[in-house]
Amino acid sequence: MATPSAASALNLFSANSGLWTEQVDLVQTGGVPLPKIHKAVPVLQLGDNLGCCMAPNPSTTVTGISVYDPISKAMIDEFGNQRTPVPGDHEIAFWVSTSTNGQEILRATHMDTDGMAYLIIGRSTHRFSTRWCLSI
Repeated sequence: MATPSAASALNLFSANSGLWTEQVDLVQTGGVPLPKIHKAVPVLQLGDNLGCCMAPNPSTTVTGISVYDPISKAMIDEFGNQRTPVPGDHEIAFWVSTSTNGQEILRATHMDTDGMAYLIIGRSTHRFSTRWCLSI
């Protein structure tokens, strides 16, 4: 969980607190492993709209987010097919409360199979569209 110092000028994220992931690779430099830290990637933020994904109420927004030991390899694609993960691919599970007094356990999958990274957020039994449908 993190809160950015300001919203993205490109509308990629808001200034609200949210769930983020960050990739850290160990790179050998002169025989010494050194960390290479990539930029943080927003998964979901307070105030994000889940309406396109969380029928029947199209105005459902995130009011709370919680996680505990949530990250794993992304071993299946958005259609449920087995895949070989590449560095940076991961899934994260998390709990959200909503503006309609609902609660959901969701998972987000970040994959970079074709060089174009994308994020899918869905229930454990159903996956749907990307983060960018969540009206950032």
